[in-house]
Formats: sequence, C-alpha cells, structure tokens
Amino acid sequence: MNFRLAYTYLALKSVKGISDETVSKVLGRLGTLDGLFDLGLTELAEAGFNQRQAQAVLSRNVDRQFVESQISLARKHNIDITTIEEGGYPPMLREIHSPPAVLFSRGRLEPLRMPCIAVVGSRNASRSSMAYTEKLAEDLAEVGFNVVSGFAAGIDIHAHRGALKKGYTTAVLGNGLMSLYPEANARYADRVCESGCFLSEFPLDEPPHARNFPIRNRIISGVSHGVVVIEASTKSGSLITARYANEQGREVFAVPASPDSRNRATNDLIRNGARLIENYYDVVEEFSRLLPRGKFIDKQEECNIVFDSPEKHKIYNLLAKGPLNRDELCITAAMKVGDMMVILSELELEGVIICDIDGKYRINGGAGGKVCDCT
Repeated sequence: MNFRLAYTYLALKSVKGISDETVSKVLGRLGTLDGLFDLGLTELAEAGFNQRQAQAVLSRNVDRQFVESQISLARKHNIDITTIEEGGYPPMLREIHSPPAVLFSRGRLEPLRMPCIAVVGSRNASRSSMAYTEKLAEDLAEVGFNVVSGFAAGIDIHAHRGALKKGYTTAVLGNGLMSLYPEANARYADRVCESGCFLSEFPLDEPPHARNFPIRNRIISGVSHGVVVIEASTKSGSLITARYANEQGREVFAVPASPDSRNRATNDLIRNGARLIENYYDVVEEFSRLLPRGKFIDKQEECNIVFDSPEKHKIYNLLAKGPLNRDELCITAAMKVGDMMVILSELELEGVIICDIDGKYRINGGAGGKVCDCT
C-alpha cells in the first residue's frame, strides 16, 4: 500500500464538494495526485477544481482525523487502500463513469484482473434458484471466471459459496470492511479472503446504511464483464445492478422465472434485451475469448444421446445438474406444465430420465448425468 498516495486521496475525499467524478477529471489532467497539496491556486484551477474546491485544497481544509483514523485502521487490520492511479486498481472498474477514487480491500485483489462475472439476485430466493446459483457459480469459477457478488443473503451468498468450491470470488460490500453484513454470512469471510477479496469504497467504519447498497452495485457491475441476474422482484437491487451494467456497456444475462413468481422481474430483463441463460455455457459462449480454452472444453463432457427436439435437449441439460421436480423444471425452463409433462413422458419412455418416488426427475444412470451438446 502506498501510504503517501492513500493519505492524499483520503484527504482530498474528505473535502466537502469533491466527488469521485472531480477526482477522475483532475487525475486525467495531472496524471497523478501525488504532490497535489503543494500546487498553487492557478495550477489547481487549471487541473479542474472550481474556485471553492481549489481554495479548500490550497488551505489544506481537510479532515485530518478522518484520514488518520482510516490509515490507522487499515494498518491494524491488514486492509489495503488502493487509489485509482495505482496498478492494483481493478482495470474494468477504471473504465466506468465516476469510478471510486479509493478502494478498501481485504484479501487478494489479483483475481480482479481475471475475467469477472457478477451473479446477483433476490435475498428471498427460492431453494431451487439458490441451488441453481451455487452450481452455476461453481461451473463459472471452474472454467476461469472470478465470480463477483454482494455477499447478501439468498442468491448472492450462494454465488460466493459455489465459486469457492472451484475458484475465485469477490464480495463487494455496501458498508465499511470493519464489519460484515449480514453477520450470518461472516463464517465465509476467511475463505473469501483466501480465494479473492472483500471490496468497498466506503470508510472502514461505515455501517450498512440502506442508501449505500444501490451505490455499491455500480462496482459489482463495474469490475465485471457481465452480470447474471437470478430471481428479482420489481424493486430488487439486482435490477439496479443490471441498469448499471447496461450503462457501463456490460452484457446482462437473466434466468427466466415462472409468471406467478414474486421474483419474475428477470422476465422483463429478457424482454428488454438481456440474454436468457440456462447454464454456465451461455456465459462462456459470450466470453470464450477471455478464458483458458482447455478448461471449458473439458467441461463439455461427451454424450452419445441424440435428441429429436431442442426442448428435450434443454430438459436433459437441466437435469444433468441435479434432480428437479416438475414445477422446478417448469420454472427453470420457462415452460407450461402441459408441454413439460409431454416432454418428461417421452424422455421416460426413451429411458433417458427416471422419476423417483419423491417426484423428482433425474438422469438415467446409464447417461452419466453429463451436459450434452448434441442435437
């Protein structure tokens, strides 16, 4: 950590009326903020500060207590402070409008230089969607993505859990790094730090105010090449993340939901141009150029089944991830019950799937439960 730069940036951020947008503009003109407080009034004005801001910098009208407390806490708790002009700053995040001038992190920032994919969704998600999320994140991590999410209950924490099984994950918080919210997820903290990091733009002792979470969502999408939304209500913060992603030129993916689900807003995302996603390979197809090719080729295991319809192919691949009942299949595949029953009956008669006593369908053992690319 460059303490001199950290001190300069934190001091500048403590000046009222100086935003991240202002910092980015000044940095673009000066190339570095090192030595900023030694400049004269004319130089500060030429750099992009207005008269009031320039006068505040010139007179060093900063909150020294705030700056020193942040530096002290970071040192004591092994937290890094990274400024936007340093090489360790996430490269994708630097591209967005008004990127955070300062980031606090605990863990490893290096995975943020990998291809990153955000996986977000409802805090009140269904069990089937949380299981789907965990498997999806596991597969995405295995083929080389750093899986980014917000560490919230529901979809977010299952995205982190899945990624931890096979690779890297980053948790972007809506509060300072001195506390984890929600506390119930704190048991994953050490594993997240070993795999990736916790990331926040908020002061280290900032509590989890509701107003902070929509702000942090621009970081979740900003560090990522794309955003996957799994279950979202019409007022979900995940939709804010999707909106930021669109504004930032990121790809948006959405998992379709049943029309009677309270979290069916993903269907609206699809209507408005989001890419429908069924499994990890839908994401890989978009970003294959960024990934180590051998990994995702290996994930496509061989299958000798030939399907006579794309619908059967879809149902087979859903069941290849694990057993599901009829209703779960209808929701995940976005199909009507009548159409689903016809396909399930035909697949049973063909010996491809089996319905167990609990009402859940699974791949027949002879098929090996492999994701099938054949048609």
